[in-house]
Amino acid sequence: MKKYFFSFLLALSVTTCFAQLSPLVAINGWGLLNPYGIDRSSNRWESGRVNDVLEIDGATNSVLAIADMGGVWWLRSGGNWAVSLSNNWSSPDMFSLAKGINANHYFAGGVKAGTSVEGALYQTDFTGQAPLLLPWKEIPLPFVGTIYKILVQESTRKIILGTQNGIWWSYIPTRSDGSGYSFTRALFPAGCNMIVNDLAAGPDNSFIISFRGAGCPDSGPFLFKASFSPTNYLAMNPVAVSGLTPAELSTVSTVSIASCKNRKEFMYAVVANGTGGLLGVLKSGNGGTTFEKLNWRPSDDPGGRGGDSRNNCIAVHAANPDIVSFGWIRGPYISTNGGGSFNAMNMNLIHDDKAALEFSETNPNRLYICSDGGLASLNNINDPVQSSMDYTWSRRLANLQFVGPAALRQWWGRFDVGMSYSNIITVGGGLQDNNNVHMDGIDRPWKPLESLYDGGAHFYLGSGGMLWSNSGGGLRYRARNATTDIQIPIRNFSPGSDQRVNSLNGLFCKVIKPQKRNLAGQYMYAISTHSFGPDPAIAFNVIYGIFANADETDMHAEYLFTTTGANEVTSAISSYDGIEIFIGKRTSGRVIKMINRGGTLQYDQVNANGIPTGNDFNRHIARTIDVGSSSEAYALRNDEWRRGSVFFSPNGADWSDITGNLPPGIFYSMDLYKNACRNILFVITDDKVYACVNHSGIWTDISAGLPVRAHCSDIHVVQNPGCTTDIYLSTFGWSIWKTVLSN
Repeated sequence: MKKYFFSFLLALSVTTCFAQLSPLVAINGWGLLNPYGIDRSSNRWESGRVNDVLEIDGATNSVLAIADMGGVWWLRSGGNWAVSLSNNWSSPDMFSLAKGINANHYFAGGVKAGTSVEGALYQTDFTGQAPLLLPWKEIPLPFVGTIYKILVQESTRKIILGTQNGIWWSYIPTRSDGSGYSFTRALFPAGCNMIVNDLAAGPDNSFIISFRGAGCPDSGPFLFKASFSPTNYLAMNPVAVSGLTPAELSTVSTVSIASCKNRKEFMYAVVANGTGGLLGVLKSGNGGTTFEKLNWRPSDDPGGRGGDSRNNCIAVHAANPDIVSFGWIRGPYISTNGGGSFNAMNMNLIHDDKAALEFSETNPNRLYICSDGGLASLNNINDPVQSSMDYTWSRRLANLQFVGPAALRQWWGRFDVGMSYSNIITVGGGLQDNNNVHMDGIDRPWKPLESLYDGGAHFYLGSGGMLWSNSGGGLRYRARNATTDIQIPIRNFSPGSDQRVNSLNGLFCKVIKPQKRNLAGQYMYAISTHSFGPDPAIAFNVIYGIFANADETDMHAEYLFTTTGANEVTSAISSYDGIEIFIGKRTSGRVIKMINRGGTLQYDQVNANGIPTGNDFNRHIARTIDVGSSSEAYALRNDEWRRGSVFFSPNGADWSDITGNLPPGIFYSMDLYKNACRNILFVITDDKVYACVNHSGIWTDISAGLPVRAHCSDIHVVQNPGCTTDIYLSTFGWSIWKTVLSN
C-alpha cells in the first residue's frame, strides 16, 4: 500500500512538472494596483503631469484632462470621480483638447504611438448615449506631424491643427465615426519654421499662429495672423511686434498665445528666448494685427530653464480681457489689470513646470493649473492662498510615471515590492518629476519620500528598510518604522576619485540573498556605481558595495572595484548573492561577470561570450538566480538601431540568444520566476508583457487587461509565502498594475 501511494505521489509530481513545462503561461488578468495619486498631506494631492484641461460642465465641476503618456481622463472636483477614457487607444499620448461643434463633441490631438513625428487625432462619438464613455474614434490623418494645438471654428465647421509640420485644416463632417475628414496643408512663408506651438482665435474667424522655436530667419516675424479666403486659401500675414530690441528679437524661441473668448480683439502672448528665459509678455487690442511688449517684469525668477515646450503657457479670462495668467517653471503669474502688473502665485502651493492654464467659464474666479504635479485649481484668483486651492482633481488620477531601467524611461529607475512595518504589502518606486513614492496596503494613497527631485531606483531590504536614489545624487536609507532617512556615507573611496558622496547614483541594485561580507563581517545589501571615478572617460564604472550589520545599522558604502574597458559606460548591474556580480556595458555592448574569491573584497573579471558587441541604444539589464554552484543569468540588449534582444547564460560566461518570436523594438525590463519545475522570464515592451518558459525562445503575450498602450516601465515578480505568485508592472503614465500567475 505504501509502495503504490509513493508511486502516486511521484506520478503526480512528474505530471505537474510536465504540465508546467508547457511554453504557454496563464495569468488571471491585469488590474490597476492603486487608484490614487500622491497624498502630500493637508488635502494636497498630486499626480503625474497633465498637459491640457478643458472644462466641460461647470455645474458638476467636470473637466477633461490630458495625462502625459496616459490619455484623456474625465475628472471631477472632490476626487471621487476619475475615469480613464483612453484605455483602448493605440495612441494615448495627447497634448491638446478642443470643444467640437456639437454637444458632447470633443477632440484630443497628439502623437502617434511608436513615433515622435506622426500625429494622432481622436473625437468623441457624439451621437450616442453617454458619449464620453463610448470609445472615442480615431480620425485618419495624412502625415500632419505631432499635433500641439487644436482650434475649432464653429461657424465655418473647420478644425485647424497646429503641428510639427505646419498648419493643417479640414471641414468637420456631420458623421461621428471619425471618417469624412480631408486635411489640407497650408503654405508657410518660404524659409520660416513650420513647428507650430500655439493657436489663438481672433475676430471674424481669423487666428494667430505662434512657433515652437524661432520663427522666420534674420530676426523675422514669429507671429502670423491667418484667415481663410472665400476659396479657402489660408493667407498668413506677419504680425508687427513693438517693444522687443533687435538683440531680443534675435533670441526669440517658443511663444504661447491666447485670446479672450467673448472679446477676441484682446490677445496676449508670452515669449521665451533660446535658453528658456522670459523675454516678456505681449498684448494686442486689435485682434492680433499688432502686439506690444508690456513694461512689467517679474521681481522673482520664473525659472531660467523654463519657457520651453513643457513650461510655457498663457490663458485669458473668457469674459474679462483684463484678466490674464501665464505659467513658466514657476507661477502662475496673474494680472487683473490688463497686464499692467502680475502677481506671482506662491511657488510652495503648486508644482513646478506649468504645462497649461485655463480660466473657468462658469466660475469667474477659478483658474485651472496643469503642471508636472497633475491638475489643481485656484478657486479665487483675487486671493491666491492655500485655502483657495483645490488639489482634489488629482486625488484619483492614476497617471503616475514610474521611471525604469531603459533610457526612454528616464534615469535608472526601478520599483520594488516588500513588507511594511505592519506586515502588509508595500510598493515603492521612483517617478518622473515627482520624487520617490511608496504605499502601504493596496487601497491607500501614495506617499512621497522627499520633495525635491525626480525619482530613481527603490528597493526594500529584508527587514522592511528602504534604499532609494534620486536625481539629486546619492543613495538614501530609511529603517523600518522610521520617519527620517539618511544619505549613505562612503567609508572608503576608490583610488583617485574626487570623493563625492552624492555621486553614488541611481544605477544600483539590491543583492537578492546577501552572502558577501566585508572584513568587519557585515553583509553587502546592495551594489552601486559611482559617477566620478579616476577616469571620466569610464563614468559609472567604479563599483561600490553597500554594507551594514545584520539589523541594517551602520549602513555605508565601500569601494569594490573598477571595471576595465576604454570608453565604456556601465549601464546595468545585478547580483544574486554579492559574490557574483554581473555588469552590462553600454558602449561596447558586452556583459562581464565579476567573481569574489575568498573573504577579501578582491573580484576577478570573466568576459562573456555570445553577446554581439557594438554600440547600444540604451542599456543591458541582467538578473541572476542561484542554481547551485553556478548562476543562470539573463540580459536584455537594445542596440543603436533600437532593436531588442534577450540572452540566456547557464554560467554567466557563455550566452545564447533567446529572442525567438518577440516582436522587433525596444525591451524595457525583465524579471524571473522560478520553481522546482521551470523558470519563467517576463520581458516588457512599450505596450506588452511577454513570458518565456525555460529559456525556450517561445514567448506568450500575457497583456490582457492592460491599457492598449500601457507604456510599460519595469516588472517585478513576487513569489508569496503561500502558493501564489504576483506580477507587478510599473508604467510611464498609467501607474502600477498587478496580476496573478495562475499556472
